Amino acid sequence: MIEIVSDMTMVWVTVIMTVLVVAAFTKANVLMIEWELRTSWNRQYIHMDDQADVNSSLIQPSSKQYRPKIPSFIDHKNQDDEDPILVVF
Repeated sequence: MIEIVSDMTMVWVTVIMTVLVVAAFTKANVLMIEWELRTSWNRQYIHMDDQADVNSSLIQPSSKQYRPKIPSFIDHKNQDDEDPILVVF
């Protein structure tokens, strides 16, 4: 009887220790991934700032940027077209 109690105690201690170790490694892994993402974003941000300085010197102050008109549904509809007929069966 004592052996069964001690064996069950050791099983539960082992299970609890395994859960705690897995939780610790999971948290460490998540923090490492988060750190890698932050450093890569910072590198991209710094790289884009360097490019912005170079490109801004190439753009003339008097230049304008034109954007095309976004077509709407009203532009495509012809006034002579009849509305579709509703057919009910």
